[in-house]
Amino acid sequence: LSPDLAKVCGFEQHTRPQVVKQIWVYVKANQLQDPQDGRFILCNDLLRRIFE
Repeated sequence: LSPDLAKVCGFEQHTRPQVVKQIWVYVKANQLQDPQDGRFILCNDLLRRIFE
């Protein structure tokens, strides 16, 4: 994983499903879900670097 993604997930290597699960844990812990539609993520600086 990239260094930024490893910060979000808490590990450097894992399966894709586990990485996706940890991203959602991070999103929920940091209240980054769109209040109008919880299917969308409001990226903070760290997530923005990962997804760009």
